[in-house]
Amino acid sequence: MITFAKKRTLESVKKGVQSTLISVTSTNEQGTASNQIFEEIVNNKNKKTSTRDVVPKKFFDKESGYFLLTEDNPLLKALEKKISLNSIADTNQGITTGSNDTFVWDESLFETVNLNSYEKLLFKPLIRGSELVEPTASSLSSQKSFIMYMSTKTTNIDRTPNLKSFIENSKDYVRIHERAIEERNEGDQYYLWRERNSQIFKRTSIYYQKRTQNPMFTLNDKGFYIKDDAYAITLKNPNEDDALILLTVLNSTFTHFWLVAKGRKKGKSLELYPEVIRTLPVPNLKLISKEDLQQVKLAVKQLDRRDFKLFANKKVAEWFSLPGVVDEMEEYINNNQ
Repeated sequence: MITFAKKRTLESVKKGVQSTLISVTSTNEQGTASNQIFEEIVNNKNKKTSTRDVVPKKFFDKESGYFLLTEDNPLLKALEKKISLNSIADTNQGITTGSNDTFVWDESLFETVNLNSYEKLLFKPLIRGSELVEPTASSLSSQKSFIMYMSTKTTNIDRTPNLKSFIENSKDYVRIHERAIEERNEGDQYYLWRERNSQIFKRTSIYYQKRTQNPMFTLNDKGFYIKDDAYAITLKNPNEDDALILLTVLNSTFTHFWLVAKGRKKGKSLELYPEVIRTLPVPNLKLISKEDLQQVKLAVKQLDRRDFKLFANKKVAEWFSLPGVVDEMEEYINNNQ
């Protein structure tokens, strides 16, 4: 339980007008809760409960912008000294269609709508956030969904008469038409609401689901596009070998530990917003040996999710020079997520 109370007003305008005292209450009470026990805890009268005041500045994380109650954790301190993901990669949310029923198709819909050759080229393979469950997208048994990539920048709308007709007859047409007129331009109802740069999806990139209990980072090795239920991590200097090393780091317990300690949670699920993802610690990719790279390539091809994580933990511990800490991190995850 965290309570915030006004402590004092500062006289110096340069330093601000108010500071805050944070009280952290920890209890060892177990079993069935009752109003009496709750009142005792709140009023600091419970023998199994302790309350302490902490300095807010100590818990403010400048990179993520969050207050983090992870005081003096030696593992966090060691990882904070590493390079951050933001220095080598960008993080972008997937496409916001404006109407999934209109712009996301399954295979059966192609049988009912007559399309010309140009229109067929506008459909791109789509992987949903819920399908990001293995280290590589090639693990998908078959392609089930496609996104109509109607782009304001690259689509020649005059060559899409059949798609325009389909959109105009969709159940969401009135809504997306009115929204386009109100917030953009007449005619924009034929385009994706937020299309994103297609190079994000064409390059070797790493995708992850926006909200999940067990973080999984998936290599986009099949040219899949994603919607806004997922994010894409793309290297600033695209390199397939570096992407494989980064994939290994992201799927390790080190990353899961960091996300639990530094990120937001909704129930048992982690909310993987870019503000925290960008702060993830990564090794110096230039120092990874050729032997390690070959081992990573084999692991990505041959191992399933569980075994790949075991492999990743071993390698990342070596790259971070932090041996024998995985059990401690897993205990922290179990106690705090």
